[in-house]
Amino acid sequence: MLHGLTSEALGLAFPFHFAFDSSLQIVQVGPRLQERAPGMQSGSPLSEWMTMKRPRIALDFEAIHRHANLVFHFDCRAAPGLLLRGQIVYDEMANLLCFLGGPWVSSLEELTALGLSLTDFAPHDALGDLLVMLQAKQVALSDAQELSSKLTESETRFRELIRASNDIIAVLDAEARVKYVSPAVEDVLGISPKELTGTSLIERLAEEDGVRLGWTLSQLVEQPDGVRQLQFRWPDRQGVKRTIDAALRNALDNPHVRGIVVDARDVTQREELQQQLFQAQKLDLLGQLAGGIAHDFNNLLYVISNYAELLQEDTPPEHPHHADLGEILTAADQAASLTAQILAFSRRQVMTTSVVDLSKV
Repeated sequence: MLHGLTSEALGLAFPFHFAFDSSLQIVQVGPRLQERAPGMQSGSPLSEWMTMKRPRIALDFEAIHRHANLVFHFDCRAAPGLLLRGQIVYDEMANLLCFLGGPWVSSLEELTALGLSLTDFAPHDALGDLLVMLQAKQVALSDAQELSSKLTESETRFRELIRASNDIIAVLDAEARVKYVSPAVEDVLGISPKELTGTSLIERLAEEDGVRLGWTLSQLVEQPDGVRQLQFRWPDRQGVKRTIDAALRNALDNPHVRGIVVDARDVTQREELQQQLFQAQKLDLLGQLAGGIAHDFNNLLYVISNYAELLQEDTPPEHPHHADLGEILTAADQAASLTAQILAFSRRQVMTTSVVDLSKV
């Protein structure tokens, strides 16, 4: 059959060989392979018995023919654990492809576990072994290039996600020196990542905040994968102290990071709004207190006004006290107007507006 070799000679040289035609039908099976897979007979489809692991091409006659110079790896589904490695040779006269190879194992223990021996391996001369080794390296290089492409794609996606985030992502070493900081730091503080890299973050903070950051880091480095929360003030390019909320995670033991990962967010505006809210709440409480006092004072004025009116009615106009009682009533009316304003301030009374002549007032 193949280059004039008889089936018997081919079986002796390559006991695990198999041949198939252009329709991927099996036409010949080596004796040792047939022992391992008794149902693998001529006329059955190759795809029923074999899964091609290498190279990563379709299980197609023309595709295999085009890549016949590569090393092929097949998984024999009929014999669990049996992997075959070898080359594909094209028999032009019979228009067949023939796999010439043997078991693929990494140790004698694995060979014994499969019930095989060294006689099951196909003979190779030094040049053949060298070619197999080089071709195997070619496949490995192809896989490495594919992996490198995926890593590059993953890194690009990661950088774009970091760039789109408003949070400052940084990596510090155990002494708080900046190993990496995301571009968001320039938007928040006006400081470029290049300027910060290699500098100590502690030295850039106010003394009190620097001490707290140093103490937090000293505690965190003793806790692998530990997390700490910290708020500190970080001066921007103009010297304005921005309030920063930060979560720090110990990733010193992670071989891909080797540092303290910091996720920091500028909360200056939030803190200012919170202070304004506290001030508004204080004013509201003050208004409620003033309203309560004004309400009680208004009740006292009502009593003063009523008694002053009664006394004025019983006092003759020519009496000297009559005018004094009038002054009391006038003062009580002014006080009542003042309490009305306080009640309006405390939202206990609806304010009414009117048009006045300022010159007359």
